Amino acid sequence: MTQPVNQRDSEQIARRPRVADEVRDGLRRLLLARELLPGDRLLVSDLAQRFGVSPTPVREALSLLEGEGLVAKRPRQGYVVGDLLDHSTLQSLYAVRLRLEPWAAGQAAEHATVEQLDRLKTMCGAPPSPSGATSYHDYGGVQDEDLTFHGLVADASGNVVLGDVLRRLAPKLRQFHAYHQAGATELAWQEHRAVAEAIAQGDAVAAEAAMTAHLQAALERIRSAIAP
Repeated sequence: MTQPVNQRDSEQIARRPRVADEVRDGLRRLLLARELLPGDRLLVSDLAQRFGVSPTPVREALSLLEGEGLVAKRPRQGYVVGDLLDHSTLQSLYAVRLRLEPWAAGQAAEHATVEQLDRLKTMCGAPPSPSGATSYHDYGGVQDEDLTFHGLVADASGNVVLGDVLRRLAPKLRQFHAYHQAGATELAWQEHRAVAEAIAQGDAVAAEAAMTAHLQAALERIRSAIAP
């Protein structure tokens, strides 16, 4: 007779990462580190062996990454590494961000809760240590924190639709993490801190201006890092 799952066991199961998610995260790191190049075939059997799992979670992971645009499924080839984003897509994405995120920062200055302000302050606390990182394996975690920061600002705006829209952009924005410049992490931290301080002071105008300046600077950094 099957024993019922108690609450503690169910909570542990809920917290346990799915194998497919772990494979997706590992494969995403390889793609963003450009260890796998656009057009390269992604064989399920090879990836299963590489990650030490069965083929099923690999197929699930590839399907998830297809949704992010990092891989593509082609007839008679199966999955291949997708094309990295280009200047045109970069410009389009940032045109949307520059419309939405400065307004979100201004709204956050007026509506952020104490808890949200504390989280923003914590994220912008200690400056990152310059590491001279040149590989996504070295700086990828910091890049993920960038997305988290922008998500927090959107949530602090009090507009749940806005937060959902910006989170839908995250997979495409993550692709630009394949490009990195020395010193970019430190510059982004300074810009984030200016945004967070303006929000904490309740200054909507300054918060909008700081977010606009940050996004424009980030756009230029990425644009210059992408080969023409």
